[in-house]
Parts: sequence; structure tokens; C-alpha cells
Amino acid sequence: MKKKFLFLTPVLLGLFLSSCGDSNSISSSSSNSSSIGGGSQTSIQEIKEDFKGVIFSDATYTYEGEAHILNEVSGAPDNTSITYIGREPHADVGVYKATAKLEKEGYNDLTLSATLTINKATFLGVEFNDEQFEYDGKPHSITVTGTLPSSSIVTYSCDVEGITNTATEIGEYNITATITDKNFDTLVLTAKLTIKTNDDERYLKWSDDTLFFQNALHNNYLYSYNEGTGDLVKISNDNAVDMIESNEDEIIYISKPLFASSIKTANYSSNDRKTRTSVIQTANARYVQFDGNKTIYYVVNGLTQNKSGIFKADLSGEEPVVTCLSVGKAKF
Repeated sequence: MKKKFLFLTPVLLGLFLSSCGDSNSISSSSSNSSSIGGGSQTSIQEIKEDFKGVIFSDATYTYEGEAHILNEVSGAPDNTSITYIGREPHADVGVYKATAKLEKEGYNDLTLSATLTINKATFLGVEFNDEQFEYDGKPHSITVTGTLPSSSIVTYSCDVEGITNTATEIGEYNITATITDKNFDTLVLTAKLTIKTNDDERYLKWSDDTLFFQNALHNNYLYSYNEGTGDLVKISNDNAVDMIESNEDEIIYISKPLFASSIKTANYSSNDRKTRTSVIQTANARYVQFDGNKTIYYVVNGLTQNKSGIFKADLSGEEPVVTCLSVGKAKF
């Protein structure tokens, strides 16, 4: 039997030896690892998604006394962690800002903002009406009617100095009511307070032969009628009240115009058949008495206690000497 021998050329021999080399060397050459200082590291970068279609909406309301809160974020994937800051219930008027932070594995964090706005409301069902009263020497007021929140404040003012919404003396008073509240638009209303003369009440006083009286046929002006001469004479345009007899054919009375008053005398002279008036004291008096000599006593009921009192006026000199006998409002 003949023996056969395989002869390899140098090229084939090189290929054979290469294919039979160290398996570790082959594995190392196909790895993605890099060797640094004898060790190895693997670099892998994770790609995250952005949140899409998520909504955190603004909200606007008009004040109604009820609490409101922003709606939760909508459109977030399941298992998303949402952290709110400032998302709380509010009832009062204001602008309230809130944020929502979204976190989820595999997603980039996202922070959203929203605003809750509560606007002022309008007062409803509130009225301020004109009113009339007959003069009786007592204070009368007009006020706003209707239901107001407990937090509302009503402030009254008048076109007459020293008056708010209360008056005592005869006249017309234009009153303004201003209503304020942190949750409502300011409301300003106007009304008229009227205090008029009682048509059924007339003042008159005899002094010797002369009758002094308010003439209902002529605007309640002060007139005199002398029984001896038959003279009927208009003395003045005064609204004369609280008449008292002083001397012969003479009275002391209080003149009550719209906003001021004074204590006066009125007399009739049968010699020249004329009437005369004179001011003896300027005071906002309501009641007067005469001692029969040279002294009068009168009551002033002002807007406050310290502007009211009982006074004495000595008329014996050229000018009245006034003394305050008591402070405070008085009844008579």
C-alpha cells in the first residue's frame, strides 16, 4: 500500500494556523468593550420620552361664596407621579397660581402651571329709597334695605355738613350710601331724606291785644293780628315756633329756617301800627322760656351730646351773657 502525503504550501499553512488560534483572542476582538488600565467599562445611554397631551387648565369664576379648585392634570400616562404646589380650594376674590410636576420612569420630568381666578360679584337686591317724615323734633334716618353679606360695609354721607343719614330739622337732605366689600364691586346709591312741617301743627301766642301766629294760608309765615285796631300784618318769613309772651304786645320765639335757628322777639306797636323783629341770641334752640325779666332759658339738641345742653342767657346788658347749665340732650 502506498502512503500518501499532504503537502501544504506556505499560504495554506498560514490560514490553517490562524483558524486554529486562541478562542479567547477571537472573542476579545469581537467585543464592544474597551480596556483601560487593565479593566473594562460598558457605556450605554438611555433615551427618555417627553410627556405628550397632558393638560393643566386655568379656571375663572365669579364670586358666589363657594370654594373652587383647579382641575387635576389630565392626559398623563398611568403610574405617573404628579406633585401639586398651590392647588388648593379658594372662595374669596383673587388670582391663585399653582404648579404640577410630572415624573415617570422613562420620561423627562415636566412642570406645568395654571391659574385660578375668582372675580368680584355684583350686589343684587339692595335698595336705597327716598323717605319723608313730619317734623317732630326727633331724629329720622334712611338706610339701605336688602340682604348684604356680613363682610359688607355701608358708609353714609350727605350734602349738608355734619349730617350722615340722620337729620332732625326741617329740610331736604341728599344722602349717599357707599357699599364696599372685598368680594363685590363697590356700589354707590343715593336717596333723599325729607323732614317737612307738620301741616296740622300751628304755633300762636296772645300778648295783650295782639295775637302772633303762623299763617297756614301764607307758607306758615309769622303774622300778627291786633284786636284793637284790626290790623292783620305779616311780620316776617320766619318759621316761628315755641312762642312765649315777654312784654306788652311782644313775644319771644324761635325762628327755624332749614339749617340754622335763632331766638328772636316780635312786637306790634299800636302807636304807629307797625311790627318789628330783632335777634336776641343765635342758637340752634328748640325750646325757650322767659323769666319775665331779662333772662331766657333754652334747650339745644345738637348732633352729639357735647353739642347739646340747657343754656341761660342774661339779656340785661348790651350783649347776651350765655351760661351753660347742663351738657347733653334734653327733653321738654
